[in-house]
Amino acid sequence: MIRVANKDDFPTLASIWYTASVEAHDFIPASFWAAQKINMQEVYLPGADTWVFCLDGQLAGFVCHHQGFIPALFVDKSCQLQGIGQQLLTFLQTQYPALSLAVYAKNQAAHRFYQRHGFVETERKTCAHSGEEEIHMHWHQA
Repeated sequence: MIRVANKDDFPTLASIWYTASVEAHDFIPASFWAAQKINMQEVYLPGADTWVFCLDGQLAGFVCHHQGFIPALFVDKSCQLQGIGQQLLTFLQTQYPALSLAVYAKNQAAHRFYQRHGFVETERKTCAHSGEEEIHMHWHQA
């Protein structure tokens, strides 16, 4: 089930984000992500339109939308590879006619995931926060 996130969800979502970020981005020190966890919980999640995926009454993943951009799509490690990320992304694609995002070039699994869902690369540039190369991608309804 996908529903709108509420403020009580934010601590759990920040934990899902942190754990998934550290694992998917092992090329960036965990301290980088740890330094952002409070901002994720108190600024970024409340500042975006955020939806959660509930599985058996538990928060299993979430997706955020902010001004045409997807700043976050993360699934709890114990729930990955069950189609939750795909369902969250497909949900957004039914809500908006165009979406953009950025993914780290070294996160090849995420890059392939978005390509499979119709996103195309628009540019590559260095992330000002991490110094890592990002791939910017865009999708629009046909």
